[in-house]
Amino acid sequence: KLTKSSITDKIEEEHLSIPEDTPLDYARINAIRKLVKEMLDEKGLRYGTVDYQLEQLQGGSARIVFNISEGGKVRIYDIEFDGNTVFEDGKLRRTMKKIRQHWMFSWATQHDVFKQELFDEDVEKLRARYWKKGYKDIFVQEPVMEITDHTTEKMRRKNVKRAKKGKAPKEDLRLKLTIPIYEGRAYKMGEFGLVDNKVLRESFYADTFPIKPGEPYDLGQIN
Repeated sequence: KLTKSSITDKIEEEHLSIPEDTPLDYARINAIRKLVKEMLDEKGLRYGTVDYQLEQLQGGSARIVFNISEGGKVRIYDIEFDGNTVFEDGKLRRTMKKIRQHWMFSWATQHDVFKQELFDEDVEKLRARYWKKGYKDIFVQEPVMEITDHTTEKMRRKNVKRAKKGKAPKEDLRLKLTIPIYEGRAYKMGEFGLVDNKVLRESFYADTFPIKPGEPYDLGQIN
């Protein structure tokens, strides 16, 4: 859950604070709105909403009140890939270490909550797996997200009671990720050559180069 201090700290970090007695800046207000929504998404609260209202004060002043509804936490229950022919979905899912499908111990790892920076780390692992096979042009796109609500009627009735006590609802919101992939074609290492090497002979570099002619062109090793 988000706390007031975590929100204000993030606003200050992004230099979006609104000083008192300054002209109303709708661009900055909407930037704060977007920032808080991103914070909710990072917590897995993708059904959360952020709105604001202006409360008129005396002397032509106004107070900005942000209304944040966190909603229930959305957890990843299904990860699929689109466009992959070299590796099956299961192998690609196992390659991903930070973003995983929900399982019995997800409460401890929190890997079933989508976070962009963790997804980006897993994208690098996916690329590395393809590079080892010579697919240097592999391109992993941003996932298509589909959220479905599996909250039962029994849970909804309990949520009414929770709301009366000021508690957040407990919902069963499930996220499906479909990750588009462009594999390209596989390449193999060709001839090795150097230009302008004046100190060491070409054979020295050729002997230490990690890929030999005819082997898969592993861009990871070359990098």
